[in-house]
Formats: sequence, structure tokens, C-alpha cells
Amino acid sequence: MLSKNCISVVDDEDRAVAMFGVCPSPVEGLGYIWLLGSDDIKQNKTRFLRRSKEWVDTFHQDFTVLTNYVDQRNEVHITWLRWLGFKFLRIVNAPGPGNLPFYEFARIRNV
Repeated sequence: MLSKNCISVVDDEDRAVAMFGVCPSPVEGLGYIWLLGSDDIKQNKTRFLRRSKEWVDTFHQDFTVLTNYVDQRNEVHITWLRWLGFKFLRIVNAPGPGNLPFYEFARIRNV
């Protein structure tokens, strides 16, 4: 509900493979990018990657910086972020059970 954009990627049978978007932050020009992916994302990676590249470029029209955190164990999301040109800034231990390590990441719009 908070996303400025929310994109759904579907397979040939019109089943959801992934959803991603960007939420505005209270800081002007800063957006929080997010991704929810199903197990089918790997079987539909070409469609997913092509569409996500287009949309992330579109997100940058409204946000100079796209950022968020990703669980270090989530190899699929980390691969996606690297492919899109995000940089990993630091490791942060998340509050909550397990105090698990997350990567903080960001991408700055080319001017």
C-alpha cells in the first residue's frame, strides 16, 4: 500500500513469479526498493530480469537513491541486486530473533 510503484511479474500461465516496487522515504529523493519472489523466479529469470531492469530505471526518475537491506542468506535477491548495479555498503545485524546479518545496499541515479 505504501509503494509508489508495485510491479508483478507472471509466468506463461499468468501465475505470479515475483512482485517488486519502491516506497518513498521521508528523505526527499530516497526510495526503499523491495522484492518478493516465489520459487518460480529461477525458471522465469529472463523475463524477470528484463522487466526489473526497465522498472528500476523508471524508479530512478522519482528517486535519486534506491536503498534497503537484504538478508545475507538470500542469494537470489543478492544476485538480482548485483545484476541491477546496486552496491553493498555494510553489514548490519537485524534486531529480532537470531540477530541475523543483513547487507545494506544502494544505487545512485546517473546524472
